Amino acid sequence: MTETDFAPAPSGARGRDAPIVHPMDPRRGEHLSPEFGAVLCWLLGLPPLVTPSISGVVVNGDCVHAATADDPFHNTYIGSWTDLESNLRRWGRACDADPDLVDTLVDRVRRASK
Repeated sequence: MTETDFAPAPSGARGRDAPIVHPMDPRRGEHLSPEFGAVLCWLLGLPPLVTPSISGVVVNGDCVHAATADDPFHNTYIGSWTDLESNLRRWGRACDADPDLVDTLVDRVRRASK
């Protein structure tokens, strides 16, 4: 998957002083990959800031594939499970997220493999 597969969605009329509430807001400065950001939006139930949006994931071995608005058959390779779990935990620490929330997100993806 390349970055061109996930072009930024329109951001609307937000001003620079608007609060940063979306994990993919570029003002956060965390430089999330489009793929990770899309999975994170799906996990958190937030509207995506990239297209196509993810509608589900499946874990097969160490590979994570996603279904998207454009392709509902889990054909989009996101990356390895190991990297996704590590990224979720690093994101949680960087955002000072509740560890229980991070564990819940990891478990939600892990359950997708069953």
